[in-house]
Amino acid sequence: MSLLELFDPVDNCTVTEAICQACEGIIDAGFFRSRLNQEDIQDIESGAITIPELRSFAMMMRDRLERSSRPAHGAAGHMRSQPQEVSDMRISECFKGAYLRAADLKDRTVKVQIDSVTLESVGDDQDEKPVVSFLGEDKGLVLNKTNATLLSERFGDDTDGWTGKSIELTTERVSFNGRLVDGIRVKVPTAAPAQEFDDDIPF
Repeated sequence: MSLLELFDPVDNCTVTEAICQACEGIIDAGFFRSRLNQEDIQDIESGAITIPELRSFAMMMRDRLERSSRPAHGAAGHMRSQPQEVSDMRISECFKGAYLRAADLKDRTVKVQIDSVTLESVGDDQDEKPVVSFLGEDKGLVLNKTNATLLSERFGDDTDGWTGKSIELTTERVSFNGRLVDGIRVKVPTAAPAQEFDDDIPF
């Protein structure tokens, strides 16, 4: 099978649908969404944060809300309120994920060396997608069609031939579900000396 045959169109649920599914029977979906930042929304749209992870976060938020609403006794026996912990919760901090996100690059261009390419079940639908692993890095990059096409054109359709190749990872604004979001783009440098790999950059 050609690598690009893996990228058939898939009907993904919207962010609102994902949040409603995750919050059902746990917490108000509108309140839950109000606690998400733009990075969280982008990760939900891209599948980097799955519905089961959203559901876990919703339960964590519910538990914190319940604790914050229960009065507690002070040192002198007086009633006092628990601190409002919910305001400090961010889903992006709870679920770092196994795969690279645009936010991990922090607007940098990072040079890496390909270690391997494997097929992994990704997202709520557990669709098989190619994931590129890099030497010295914990997180891999889930390839979208654009990045897969670029790498195939430069290194060939057989991913075994990608091992040892050097590439650059950068971020740019891309269209996703009708909106502009930050996305990772791969670039193949004309020359990339081995000593310039950013081995110490943590993802």
